[in-house]
Amino acid sequence: MRVTRDGLVFVLLATALTGVAMVSGNNLLFLVVAPLWSVWLIQWPLGRLNVYGLGARRILPAELYAGEAATGHWLVLNARRGLSARGVVVEEAGGLATATAARVAAAGSLRVAAVWAFPQRGAAQLGRVRLTSTWPFGLMEHEVTVDVPAEVLVYPTPGTRAQRATPRSRHGQAEAPRPGGGGDFLGLRPYRQGDAPRAIHWPATARLGRPMVVERAREAERAVRVVVPDRSGAAWERELSRACGEVHRATERGEAVSLRVVAGEGVDGMELPAGRGQAWRRQLLDRLALLPERG
Repeated sequence: MRVTRDGLVFVLLATALTGVAMVSGNNLLFLVVAPLWSVWLIQWPLGRLNVYGLGARRILPAELYAGEAATGHWLVLNARRGLSARGVVVEEAGGLATATAARVAAAGSLRVAAVWAFPQRGAAQLGRVRLTSTWPFGLMEHEVTVDVPAEVLVYPTPGTRAQRATPRSRHGQAEAPRPGGGGDFLGLRPYRQGDAPRAIHWPATARLGRPMVVERAREAERAVRVVVPDRSGAAWERELSRACGEVHRATERGEAVSLRVVAGEGVDGMELPAGRGQAWRRQLLDRLALLPERG
């Protein structure tokens, strides 16, 4: 615990009034001074009890990006029965992601919003959490710390359209089979989970006694190929930022995305095939975030 600025002013004032009362022998001043020192004494145990038994958990966004504010939540936990906690400030060690819980019910919890910011991409370690309170009178700040270890992955800052010229290349104009729809007839195959009911070929199904679907050819959609060239220093980070932005935009357009990282000093070459969907996008961003820094 520590004395707050208001607490310091309070102590100086109470001490001055006590000195004047003792020198002058004025009983009225003693009647004023006595409650002041009573307040000073009772706020110690009350303030300590207010933070005793508290805990916290982080609720972070699914995706974190370097240099961008990420709104998450603290879940403040009160394990005490019959005693609520008031005016609790919770924050990461170092003063990050600060939020205030006005009142946490006894044997309950309260969810409060907070903002995290990570200066650089890659794996970030989170550890100690501070819970502080100046309740009831604001004269002393009482603190408890809890260890809430976590490792989060921070993605590169997505490059904007202004930073992007065009995708490095597009590839893949080919006939790919699909059930039903238009295109040339390729044949029949057994029904698989996920096939559209309208693709079922009922005559063949009745003849063979099991569901069969018509397979036709279609033109495969083009895939965006994102290339990260060999760079160093700030240029390397800019290329990763551009690549992150291109992956985002291609996924939003519904296109398949592949990734190629050109080998360089301290960086192994990497080639990932084209894929689509949010899960594949997250895999590509994971690879970009974990690439080593280059001086």
